[in-house]
Amino acid sequence: MSLPARTTDTDLLDSLRDLIGPALRNELWLFFTDARDEPIPLAIPVEDVPMRLPAVERLGEVVVETGRMAGAAAVLLVWERPGDAWLSDEEAEFVDAVEAAIAPDLRVRAQALSSDSGVRLLASAPA
Repeated sequence: MSLPARTTDTDLLDSLRDLIGPALRNELWLFFTDARDEPIPLAIPVEDVPMRLPAVERLGEVVVETGRMAGAAAVLLVWERPGDAWLSDEEAEFVDAVEAAIAPDLRVRAQALSSDSGVRLLASAPA
């Protein structure tokens, strides 16, 4: 399971809807791209990631190290969790903090949320 060679946000979202669809469980999906923004054929599901601020530093380290081992230039994070299509304030703060923890070492191509309503892209945190 990996992303096809697509670069626009619309194409990316279509691919994620096909690959992941509506949320079934609490998982973080990691997809990586190379320096040309071509997908690396690797999809990593991480079960039961606690969406709490104390987990940010370690999660950021794991994502960056995994990206390095895969030879990645960027990562796409998909937060899968049953429930509402919108993040709570606490969840939004968490995903923004994760992006900030990863971004100095690995470009964050995008973040998306898979909920009961399907998959949607999340806005990036302000720089």
